[in-house]
Amino acid sequence: MKRLLVLLIIISVTPWAVGQVGNTAEQWITGDHNISTTTQIGSTNDAIITQDGNLNTAYQFQKGNNNDAAVEQIGNENFTDQFQRGFANDLSSLQYGDDNRVEQEQKGNLNEAWALQVFICNESYQHQLGNHNFARSIQWGYGNYVDQYQKGHKHEAYLLQTGSLNIAEQWQKGSYHDHVIHQFGEDNTSYLWQYGFAHEGYIKQVGEDNYNEQWQKGSIHDAFMLTIGKGNYNVQSQGGFNHDAVLIQFGDHNEAYQHQRGHCNDAFAVQMGNSNYIDEFQFGTANGVLQEQYGNGNYGGQFQHGFFNGAIIYQNGNNNNSNQTQNGIANFAVTIINGNGNNTSIVQH
Repeated sequence: MKRLLVLLIIISVTPWAVGQVGNTAEQWITGDHNISTTTQIGSTNDAIITQDGNLNTAYQFQKGNNNDAAVEQIGNENFTDQFQRGFANDLSSLQYGDDNRVEQEQKGNLNEAWALQVFICNESYQHQLGNHNFARSIQWGYGNYVDQYQKGHKHEAYLLQTGSLNIAEQWQKGSYHDHVIHQFGEDNTSYLWQYGFAHEGYIKQVGEDNYNEQWQKGSIHDAFMLTIGKGNYNVQSQGGFNHDAVLIQFGDHNEAYQHQRGHCNDAFAVQMGNSNYIDEFQFGTANGVLQEQYGNGNYGGQFQHGFFNGAIIYQNGNNNNSNQTQNGIANFAVTIINGNGNNTSIVQH
């Protein structure tokens, strides 16, 4: 009798369906230290887990196509693990509380993963392998962390963090990927790495003590950054063919580096206000660089090596210092400075 009772409890806590179509598994649990597991194999299945409490765990596994899995957790120190294999599947996770963690993994094509976390010290991990997948992560609060990894072709990644002391990382390998990072608050940090062909990148930060990075390797890349407010520090580096890079900053302790290697490079940077400093390096073939800095402790830079080079620096005000060095074939350089402690140098070969 005891064995039968234990078996009935396991079945009630662990819904499963094997090789079925159109099944729905739902669980509602209140309390602490609970574990919920759902396994579905087949197509057009739905899995829903709702947990209200602390130190709870939710597992969802789906294999097949057109499946949906959703977890909602209210409380602290909860954990969600969701896995899908197949095509056109959807994952969603909502966590309200502190010290929560969600892991979402999808293998296949045309899949979507969505994660929302509210409050403090939460972690979100989204991994997608395949083609035409989409990942979205939203966090509201402090000390949160997001890791998005995509491998394949034509993926999209979107990340939004509001608050302070947040960290965002995006990894994309393959071709024709898009990514967006938005961070609003203080002491936020964002990283982007893209490897492959025809990538696009965009990072936006509004707040204090910001730090940005974008690395792109491959060909036909685009990168764009916008940073508004206080101790900013930016890096954009691209290695490969047919690059574009744009950087715009509006305030305080700004730094900007844009490095491009390879063919058909363009770089554009604008900084307005306070302790500005820009370096732009470009190596090889059809290079162009433009800088504009308006106000306070400005420094230029710009070094180009090889073929159809052009460079323009315009600085308007305060402790300006400009350098332009170009080596090789069809060079063009213009430096215009209006006001204060100016110092310029142009070298062309």
